[in-house]
Amino acid sequence: MAEIIYQASAETNLSITNAFDVNKKANLSLDIGYQKTWWGTIKGLWVYFNTAASNPTAISIMITQDALGDRVIVPETASTISFGLTSTSQGAAVWAVDLPLRMSTENLYVFIKTDTGTITVDEIVLSWLRDQP
Repeated sequence: MAEIIYQASAETNLSITNAFDVNKKANLSLDIGYQKTWWGTIKGLWVYFNTAASNPTAISIMITQDALGDRVIVPETASTISFGLTSTSQGAAVWAVDLPLRMSTENLYVFIKTDTGTITVDEIVLSWLRDQP
């Protein structure tokens, strides 16, 4: 069988602080289509931001199956912020996940917080692998 890489993304305008907020999350649709379940291996997550204030150095994420953040798939985990080469306020944080998953919903919710300061998240990208017959 061959594996195919898929990607889901959400453009956002989320003002993020140093606490998770159930009202500030990204909804990623994994597109079940005609199937009743989604399956695959989550491989990576990218959080892009276009502003930063008060010197944040890390971003933490949590991925859940529900919009309230209670059915956790990926527990809280941090990644160091990488700023762009020409800007001290634009950049990203990246996570390698490698988590096999099967679920009956096509939506995942990404909650975000900083270690200190604030950022404005403008895009979140998730990639996954799936075996194809």
